[in-house]
Amino acid sequence: DFLWAATRSLLLPLALIGFAAVWHFGRADRKLVKMVLLWVAGILITAILIPAGERVVEGIFRIPPIDTELVRGMRYLVPLMLLFWLWPLAVLEPRLINLRAAQSVLLIGVVLLGGWTATHTPEGRKMLDAAACLGRGRLVCGEIRDSAGMITALRTQTPPGARIFDFSSDDASASGMLSIRYAALRPLVYTVRDAGLFLYMNRAAYGPWLEITRQVDEIQALQSAGARLDRLVPLAQQMQADYLVVDFLLAPSTLAAYPADLVWQNKTYSLIRLRTP
Repeated sequence: DFLWAATRSLLLPLALIGFAAVWHFGRADRKLVKMVLLWVAGILITAILIPAGERVVEGIFRIPPIDTELVRGMRYLVPLMLLFWLWPLAVLEPRLINLRAAQSVLLIGVVLLGGWTATHTPEGRKMLDAAACLGRGRLVCGEIRDSAGMITALRTQTPPGARIFDFSSDDASASGMLSIRYAALRPLVYTVRDAGLFLYMNRAAYGPWLEITRQVDEIQALQSAGARLDRLVPLAQQMQADYLVVDFLLAPSTLAAYPADLVWQNKTYSLIRLRTP
């Protein structure tokens, strides 16, 4: 997927063309080119060959996958490919006698890099926001989010040690579980796991966790709040949770049919107390 995305966005084709141009016209830079190629080789070995070897061993011995995070190192190929977008322009520019032609080459480099940055993360607006933050003499500029209210509600309206089941409609927002654990200081009865962290998992608990994860995936596919609560409330009680946090629209009257009470709510999150069955 990574290589196909890099090809489709022209990142890889232009990088290969740039590499060929630097190798041909920049003979004095070949030592540096070889050094960059060694970095590329190191990334490929670490991010592809080693994880692939792990999968082969796991398949032979039929053990659950370890799934280290090494494959994420593929991302570091992006700046190296962008380097070969600009490097040939730096090599060609001194060779141009005409000043206007040299300026055109530099402009091409600016347009290429600016165009790629504007259409890929980090987003241009986020970069401007970061620059504005630095301009105010701060490294981090906070913003008030709905999740901050949820964390405050957990800290102030649940007793210490209360067990929390946090349900996210989308796995992309599941990082809120970390906030509950480390900002609200409340234990979780269930959490999604980054695949890389399977390396540190309790293998005996893997089966029950996987079954709960499958149920959570099924609930995420449901559309109505009632259908989700029909599955979430029994699941939370099964895991002996004291409170349920959800991030989908929920009318307070919806809870009348369940052994649960609405404790707090904002436009995104709802904190629900589960009654003891």
